Amino acid sequence: NVQIAKKDTRYDHKCYFYSNNGELLMVKRQLLFKPSLENSIAVLLKGPMIDEAKKGIYSEIPSNVDLIGVTRLGNDVIVDLSSNFGNGGGTKSITNRVKQLSKTVKIHEPNKNIYLYINGKEIEYLGGDGVYIKQPLD
Repeated sequence: NVQIAKKDTRYDHKCYFYSNNGELLMVKRQLLFKPSLENSIAVLLKGPMIDEAKKGIYSEIPSNVDLIGVTRLGNDVIVDLSSNFGNGGGTKSITNRVKQLSKTVKIHEPNKNIYLYINGKEIEYLGGDGVYIKQPLD
């Protein structure tokens, strides 16, 4: 029995970006598909919309990162991203992009341990500077 949503039903999607003063900010968008952890990560990886960017909202996450998958194992959530997640930026940028991801995941999984994997492997260091990533993420 397929349930068809009313035409143009919009759902609240939330993820975290940075404001021009460098603070993490929850951004809400009305979108046509239902919210889920995977969808929120997809929204996060797409980056700010043009109107958001005009207000000084930005992402530390490079624009060419792909979500490989999300795995739930008991109390753990593993977010597997493509290697581009570690590209560019210095230590602060790497630390901030991990925070963006972690805060976005915690919207859906507030009491779970969140682990970052890159190309299917749990990582300890990320980026050219080899920034240490404490697992599970804070």
